[in-house]
Amino acid sequence: MGGFFSSAELQLVKQPQITVPRCGSCGLDKLCNSPKIKTIGRGKRKVLIVGEAPGKDEDNEGAPFVGISGQYLRNALVEIGIDPEGDCWITNAVICRPHTDKDKNRTPTDKEVQYCRPNLFNDIARLQPNVVIVLGAVAVQSLIGGIWKEEASEAIGKWVGWQIPNHKPNMWICPSWHPSYLLRSNGDPVLARCFKQHLENAFTLKEKPWKESPPDYKKKVKVVVEPEKAAEIIYEIIRKKPKLAAFDYETTTLKPDGPKSEIDCCSISDGEITVAYPWYGPTIKATEEFLFDKEIGKIAANMKFESRWTMKQFGKKIRNLVWDTMIAAHVLDNRSGICGLKFQSYVLLGQPSYDDHISPFLRSVKQGCNEVNRVKEIGLKQRLLYCGLDSLLEITIARIQMKKMGISYE
Repeated sequence: MGGFFSSAELQLVKQPQITVPRCGSCGLDKLCNSPKIKTIGRGKRKVLIVGEAPGKDEDNEGAPFVGISGQYLRNALVEIGIDPEGDCWITNAVICRPHTDKDKNRTPTDKEVQYCRPNLFNDIARLQPNVVIVLGAVAVQSLIGGIWKEEASEAIGKWVGWQIPNHKPNMWICPSWHPSYLLRSNGDPVLARCFKQHLENAFTLKEKPWKESPPDYKKKVKVVVEPEKAAEIIYEIIRKKPKLAAFDYETTTLKPDGPKSEIDCCSISDGEITVAYPWYGPTIKATEEFLFDKEIGKIAANMKFESRWTMKQFGKKIRNLVWDTMIAAHVLDNRSGICGLKFQSYVLLGQPSYDDHISPFLRSVKQGCNEVNRVKEIGLKQRLLYCGLDSLLEITIARIQMKKMGISYE
C-alpha cells in the first residue's frame, strides 16, 4: 500500500541545524594544550574571519592565528588598513588542535568538522557579522557545507573570490585560500595579490546583503497543474512581448532519442511571471507559440539540451535564442565546476539548495543518455516547483551576467 508522500517529498524533510557541539565524540579537547580556543577580536567592522584549525603555536598560546600563517594573515590585513583584532573577530572551523602522534599539524577530518560546526554557527548567531571570510577548504566545508551543501569543500579553487549574499544567516560569505597554502606556494605574487584583493573586497561590504528578508523565489513560481489555465498564463506572457524570457524542460531521459524519451513538464519566466506546468494538452501548443515568437529573446541554462528536445518535439529550431547562462558563466570565469545553474544561483543570489531531494530522481539507474530516470516518482507539484525555479533563476542570473558584460537586450 502506497504512502501519502512521494520518495522525493520525504527526502525534502531536513534535519534541524544542530546547535550543540559534539566535543565528546571527536575527543580533540582531551589531547591538546588549549582545548576549545575562544574567538578573539572586537569586530568593529562586523567581519568574522574563519580559518581551519589551531596549529602548534595556537595550541601553545591559546589563541587563533598566532603562528606563521596567522602572521601572514595579520600582515595582509594591516597592509589594507585593517586592525586584525580591533576590526575583526577571528576563529577557526575546528577550535581544538587536531592531534598527531608525530606532533605535526594535520587537516581536520570531515567528522571533526561536523562535530565542531555548531561552535561556528553559535558564534555567528551571537556576533551577527555582516561578513564572514572563510579561509581554506575546511572553513568552506564547515560554513557553506552547513548551509548549502555538505560537499561544498570538494574544490576550494572554485570558491575563492566570490562574495555570496547568503540568505540564512543574512550575511556575506567571502571565501579565499588559507594563508598556509600561500606560504606553501613559495610566495607566488599572483596568489598573494589575489588573496589581498579578496580581503579588500570583503571589507567593502558595509551592510548585510538584505535590509529586511531575502527574496523567496519559491513564492514567485506559479505551479499550475491544469493545462488550460497554464496555457492562458503562457499566452499572457506572449502578449506582453517581454524582451527576455527563460524556459526549462524536465524530461524522462537526458537525450530525446530513446523510445521512452518524453518531456514531462516545462516552465517559462519573464522575471515577473513564472509559470510551471505539465506537458499536456493545450500547454504544448502555447509553448510552441512562445518558443517561435521572434520578438521574445529566449534564455536557457543549457542551450544544447533545450534545442535538441525542441527539435524533436516541433521539428524546428527555437526562434531568437539569445543567452545561455552556462556559456556566459564560463566566459566570465573559466574555472571548472562553477557554470551550473545551482552553483551560480547560490554564489550570485544566495539561493539555498533546492535540488537535494530532486537530483537523485533525475539520474538514470542504468548508464546511458536514453535510459529512463525516475522523475515521475516525484510529486507533480514538487517537480513543477523545481522546474519553475530553474526558469526564474535563469533569467535572474542572465540579467546579472549581461550587466557584468555590458550587454543589454532590454
